[in-house]
Amino acid sequence: MKRVTLILLLFTILIFTLGADQQLSYWTFTVNGRTVPFRINIYEYSSGGSGYYELVNESSNTIRVSWTIYFNNGKSSSGSHTLRPGEKSTGSCYSCATGNSGVSDIELRKYEVQ
Repeated sequence: MKRVTLILLLFTILIFTLGADQQLSYWTFTVNGRTVPFRINIYEYSSGGSGYYELVNESSNTIRVSWTIYFNNGKSSSGSHTLRPGEKSTGSCYSCATGNSGVSDIELRKYEVQ
């Protein structure tokens, strides 16, 4: 019985690991010469075909951010969002996936402590 349980556990871990989304890159930012406690992670779905970005507020303050993501195909996508302390937020991003274009740069246009 222990052997069957161990095999099932290993199989579950393997499936979970293979199905995990792939982080392609992360971006940190400097405002007025100081690194701010905010980053944007870029992911690609394990199933392929699309991706997403993740906004991460690593500070103890509520912040308002605005950004532009630039893609390898010359297009861009902009957004703004308010994040509470420690909050993460995701958004769909078809062109973030390497097979659809990929990210060439990200510009933080606004970082404001609320």
